[in-house]
Amino acid sequence: MSTATTHTTNTTTQAGFPPAPSEAHQRAGVEWVQIPEKELDNHCLSGEFFISREALASIEAKGLTVGALLPWFNQSRGPVRVGDRVAMSDGLQANFGFDEDKPNRLCFFVQITLASPVAQATEPVYVAAYTRAQAIEDGTLIDVASHLKNPGFTAPVAMTHAAWCEFVEWTPEDSARQVHQDEIGRLTDVLMLASAATRRAGAGPVSFFEVARVPRDGRSKTASAAPLKLVMHDGDNGEPVMTIMEPDES
Repeated sequence: MSTATTHTTNTTTQAGFPPAPSEAHQRAGVEWVQIPEKELDNHCLSGEFFISREALASIEAKGLTVGALLPWFNQSRGPVRVGDRVAMSDGLQANFGFDEDKPNRLCFFVQITLASPVAQATEPVYVAAYTRAQAIEDGTLIDVASHLKNPGFTAPVAMTHAAWCEFVEWTPEDSARQVHQDEIGRLTDVLMLASAATRRAGAGPVSFFEVARVPRDGRSKTASAAPLKLVMHDGDNGEPVMTIMEPDES
């Protein structure tokens, strides 16, 4: 997909977001702010999301943040097509695009702009729900069974990318800089404590627990406790599944 580009200055917005890079999907005459990947991870969204500076100023004037807009994309809807413009709330619209030159996880992009008169006058197009299978495929969720053959749970378990990076991910370079560990050992610790938490919680859908792990910060040598939560919920086809995530994720 070919798009015109404009160049932004190296500043941050009132909301603290960095400007979109010069190679980002942009339209001539409009400056864009890229929504951080961590913000997308919090809502299980993939691809690249941009909001125009006009739209950002509009929601900030109403006391809203970009994070308040993102749950809209996870509502149960039908599919959209590349090129569709979909009316959102608060006088905004979402423009859906595809860039064949980007890798799989980034090829689909969304531009949030002020709604055009056409978008405001038409019925909303329903947005496809982002499935658990898609999240595992693009790395937003990590399938525990692909790393540990017998994770010890009766339902499939996945971890969010943020939780995996903080509690499990460990390389030989990390062992050389800090202390000798491996990912299987760190993952086993998380799962053992998650399993104990579910037994304590009984039939409740959410279990909170703490894991003593060595932070992957390049210098720590000793473990410190940090919280996680395990959520039991329905999978793509209504089957029971479990997701381990950081407490502020949903």
